[in-house]
Amino acid sequence: MGGPCYLPPRARTASAAAPGHPARLWREDEELRQFRDKAVLAAAERLRDSGGWEAYREPFAAAHGFFHASGDEADRALLQAMIRYLVRSLFERCVAGCDPSLRQRLVVQRRMIEPIAAIVREPVYKGDYRSPGDADLRACGVVPLTTPTFTRPVLFLDTSLQPRARAEERMVGNGFVNELECEWVASACRRYERELRLLGGPRVTVSVLCFDAAQAREVRRLLGAPRFAGFHRLGFQVIDAVDRIQGQESDLVFLTFGRTHFGRPGPLFGQWLQDLRRLNVACTRAHRALVFVGQKRMLERLCSSPESQAFYAHLLGLFAAHPESMQVVQDYRG
Repeated sequence: MGGPCYLPPRARTASAAAPGHPARLWREDEELRQFRDKAVLAAAERLRDSGGWEAYREPFAAAHGFFHASGDEADRALLQAMIRYLVRSLFERCVAGCDPSLRQRLVVQRRMIEPIAAIVREPVYKGDYRSPGDADLRACGVVPLTTPTFTRPVLFLDTSLQPRARAEERMVGNGFVNELECEWVASACRRYERELRLLGGPRVTVSVLCFDAAQAREVRRLLGAPRFAGFHRLGFQVIDAVDRIQGQESDLVFLTFGRTHFGRPGPLFGQWLQDLRRLNVACTRAHRALVFVGQKRMLERLCSSPESQAFYAHLLGLFAAHPESMQVVQDYRG
């Protein structure tokens, strides 16, 4: 993630990730949970029917017995232990257990341009996430990435006025694919490639983040992964769901939302688009440019999470307040 954390005083070099708790996702993603329930049950049934469970029966019974409980209580205790030791990082456990005098909160970031840092500063870190001056960032190689077409480092390619957006959203397995968004991402990447060739300079690293793995697979197909033929100035790093990029960064990041809604979304619509942890991770992976691709109108109307409502209100307000560095594009033509 991209915000403050605690480190020993001698390690005060840059801000890092505030520890999150992935187990929280299971409770929050109610709309996806119905699909996860089915997928987990199907996987368990395959394991049982194939006979593969026999290899785990004895270790499971031993782990169950360790808690000196029975039935649901033993299951709950075992799950909590798994979360504590397999989900919660060693770093997180060490920070929680050490003396407060040995911890220092890091609040100055030097890995992204200020317009990107401003997106998460208030809604995620309550203002406690500062950027140094432009000269300091430039010394770290962090400068805005623009081209003749993409004249701002932070863009929103808005599909709100595109009738194709509704028609080309389809369900694939347990996820969704929005063909128009995928095409816009691929087209924008090719345009960055052409224009960066003319501008020269070092190679630009790129990641494309989605809220759904099915969307990521379609983007990879359109970009010609894994060879990415025709791309020389852009170096693709991660094209995947947001959760797969924690700890990694790129010069240029695309974030595609995937869902559309032309009315007023209900409280269960697009739950995974309203997870503040994921939004923070996605936005703070970018060093020099960040491109949102999706239906701006739908994001303005999401209503199930006050935190995400505040996030999107803040984000979209920044586009209105800072036209010198942020731009909404509603008539994008690849």
